[in-house]
Amino acid sequence: MGWSQVRDDVIILKQNKTGKLIAIPFTNLPETRCILEQLPRTSTAIIADESTGAPYNPDWFRHEFRRIARLAEIPSELQFRDLRRTGLSELGDSGATEDELCSVSGHKTREILATYVVPSNAQAGAAMTKRAAMRTKNAGKTECG
Repeated sequence: MGWSQVRDDVIILKQNKTGKLIAIPFTNLPETRCILEQLPRTSTAIIADESTGAPYNPDWFRHEFRRIARLAEIPSELQFRDLRRTGLSELGDSGATEDELCSVSGHKTREILATYVVPSNAQAGAAMTKRAAMRTKNAGKTECG
């Protein structure tokens, strides 16, 4: 990802499979702004190869990721692309709607999105909280009253 893709508090990405441009605001993520402000702008890429200062070649990046993952004792079945699944699952856990998730991921259908968002206990809990709120509102009283 290049510095030209960061504009104000928005990161502009292109979804690889669909070619769709995605604008992801990070206005509410001050830590992201802080990290970006502290990074040196020694390359056109935000994360550059430390040995050359040039943007990573995708194949070399995969090798470096795996080398670092081994050092961190991350299981070999976890891949760099799993970071996307983790991010989308965290968004789902936070209560993001399917449309909101699609707008961040660039997916066109909920079926494809489902392969990235792993249902969790947090999502089940949020759903039950919404159900309880709806039942209380409709009944006009608490469950005990």
